[in-house]
Order: sequence, then C-alpha cells, then structure tokens
Amino acid sequence: MIEKLADKQEVAPGGIVIFTLRISTSLGSIGVADVVVRDFVPEPLEVIDLASDRGDIIVQGREVIAFPANLAPGEAVTIRVTARVPSDASPGTVLNTATVTTSTPGDPPDNNTSSVPVRIVPVPQRLPVTADPNEPTLLMSLLPWLLFFGLLVVVGATMVIQQGGWPLIQVPVRGIEPADTAPSEAPAASLSVKLAESPPVLSAPAVTGLAPQLGPELPPARAPEPLPPAPGMYSDEGEGDAA
Repeated sequence: MIEKLADKQEVAPGGIVIFTLRISTSLGSIGVADVVVRDFVPEPLEVIDLASDRGDIIVQGREVIAFPANLAPGEAVTIRVTARVPSDASPGTVLNTATVTTSTPGDPPDNNTSSVPVRIVPVPQRLPVTADPNEPTLLMSLLPWLLFFGLLVVVGATMVIQQGGWPLIQVPVRGIEPADTAPSEAPAASLSVKLAESPPVLSAPAVTGLAPQLGPELPPARAPEPLPPAPGMYSDEGEGDAA
C-alpha cells in the first residue's frame, strides 16, 4: 500500500511544500519484490530535492521514480519529495498523485494509489508600516540632552559674567589716549605694565619772582651771671678781713 501526505495544504508563490510517501506491506502477508514508486509532480511545482530510506530515487522531467526493491512482511519505506512554487504561479489547486507497483502477484490494486491536493494562494498584501503612537519621536528622545546642554551654557555664562565680564563690555583702562588722537603702536597691556614699573615722581610747583623775607635782628646774648653760694657755706676771704 502507499500513503501520501503534504506538510502544508496552502502555499504562496515562492513557497516550498514537502510531500511524504509511505510504502508498506501488511503484517502476516507475503513479501513483495520489484517495488517501484512513481510520483508525478504537477505544474507549476518544481522538484528541488529527493530522499528515500531504501534504494535509488531519480527524477525525469516532472516524474519522480523510486526503487525500494524488495519489502518484507510489515516493512515500510519513506520517500520525501520537496517542491517549490514559482514566484509567478497563479492561484489555484494542484493534485499530486503517486502510485506503487510490484511484480509479486496477488497485491490488491485498490491501495496502490494516493493523492494529496495543495492550494496555491495569492501573496498577502502587506500593509505599510506606520509609526507607533507610543514610541517617542526623535525630538522627544533628544529633549533631555538639549535641556542639559542648555543648562551648562547658562551656568558657564553666569560664571564668566561674575568673574570678569564679557570682553565686549569691559570698561577701558585709564590712561588710554582719546579716540581722536593717533593710536599708539604698543598695545594697552604693555602701556599699563610700563606705567606700573616706573611711577611718576611728584614735585612741588616752582614759584618765580618772589624773594624770601627775614624777621627783625635779635640783640647779642649776655654772659651768664655767677650763681650765689649755697646756704651754710662761707668764703675764706671774708673771715680774714673780719679779724
């Protein structure tokens, strides 16, 4: 007997279908010899692979032929035929039929044929891929980083203003010549350094046309007078005169 199956009942253009053929004998019956299996693969299917548990297997055009040879009572052989549906195949149903023959007389012919239908279906139309409403956009993904860098810019600008101010709004250093005079070749920085190294010397203003005035002439100093003797002290000259 022979039994044929397909791994799928519907296949789209460009798809693959695998047919499995199982050939066996009944238990307790006599063995069979010269077993030959023929499987005609209908259009538009294309045979791309063959496999058999026993014996040779070939393909001639659209007909697959296998030679399992002899089968003992209760023995089974499995044959696989892989076919592909062309990408330009039209939708419809195809019928794949396989038969088995033997030279042993007495084999009942009612179970030596098996068929399986396969329906070719149109290629399903794919809907266009739409955006997921729950998926964040690119702008929303970058928003935290933009806020972070913006905060860094604000903090940096605040520190610059507090420490030294912006270069464009600094007050000019004193001592720089007015705008209507010719600018000096030396930069302002070198001018301030020279002023710091040699500070200016301050002097009293000079007065001309005036003569110094002197006060009245003082009298000459007198000679110092002798001091009187201290009490209780007498001179020797006075005692002599009194005697």
